[in-house]
Amino acid sequence: MPVQFECSNCHQPIEVDDEYAGQSAACPYCRAVLTVPMSSTFEAPVAVTARPAAPSAIPSIPVEGDAEEQPISAPSPVRTRNARLLGNGALASAAIAMLLFAVAFAIGTARIVQEYGGNPPVRFTEEETRALQESLGQNPAIVTCMIGGAFVAVIGLILALISLSQDARGNWRALVAGAVCGLFLLCNCGLPLVVG
Repeated sequence: MPVQFECSNCHQPIEVDDEYAGQSAACPYCRAVLTVPMSSTFEAPVAVTARPAAPSAIPSIPVEGDAEEQPISAPSPVRTRNARLLGNGALASAAIAMLLFAVAFAIGTARIVQEYGGNPPVRFTEEETRALQESLGQNPAIVTCMIGGAFVAVIGLILALISLSQDARGNWRALVAGAVCGLFLLCNCGLPLVVG
């Protein structure tokens, strides 16, 4: 006779063969490791009379033993913790990418001020623009900052996507980092196309 009991973590009913009584087993819903009781402890709730629901309102519940079974309850604490750590890493990567962009911008601004003596023209001619682009594009500090920023932004975007795949609910760190890194990469990769 099967042993029926309730998961102490997610409170879902579980049924196992009596040969596993007294042994450890993983809950099929939340993956918590539990000790199977020696005899059934689950009491079925009293039936409640209800009206039939519309077919579209009935949720799809996986059948035990189904190959594509998904947990019904919230993500496990381990997944939530991993998502938070990955989100923090993604947020740190976004901050580093923006810092490198700010350094490159400051170096470029200093170069323009130095070249024009603090009095740049209100409107650059096409020749002045190309000369300035060439001058700034050959500056190793600017190139290093922009390439480094793009590399760190790619890492941040990957971390943000992995974090969101672990636990998307309330994961603002990964959302912010993904948006910042994505925009940085879009602007960094799209800027040569617009300027060129």
